[in-house]
Amino acid sequence: MDHRTRTVVLRVALSVAALVVVAYFGFRERHLFVGFGKDLAHADWWWVVLALAAQLISIVPLAETQRLVLRAGGVDSPFGEMVAVTLASNAIATSVPAGVAVAEGYAFARYKHFGADLTRNVRMCLHAVRFRIKLNVGFRWRGLEGWTYGRRYCRVRS
Repeated sequence: MDHRTRTVVLRVALSVAALVVVAYFGFRERHLFVGFGKDLAHADWWWVVLALAAQLISIVPLAETQRLVLRAGGVDSPFGEMVAVTLASNAIATSVPAGVAVAEGYAFARYKHFGADLTRNVRMCLHAVRFRIKLNVGFRWRGLEGWTYGRRYCRVRS
């Protein structure tokens, strides 16, 4: 088997394995989803759209802050690409096991693409990554507080 064929077979096998693992844990933890459909059916969609818009808008200042940190280290990063990196790394952080670590690795690789040199800009890159970790952990904690408060004290419309 040549290298290209092995790569394709490996990717397909890993994809199937990932789907099997997700299905297994979804079935095993199905009790967590009880009532989710009912809650979703009675959701006030105006608030869902407003929350989605607020989340997307919040990415822009975060991306600009990261650009400022990188610029302080002598790395110029394009605004549009930094917004895309920030959005992608936040998606990775929330959807992958150990997501914050994986997202920071992704962001660091993109910083190198923007011209950050590990030997020359190591302190600046570490500050940017540390800033992102603190922000991600803080957002996750606030989101968890809001979710538990909402589930405990707020009523869902029937």
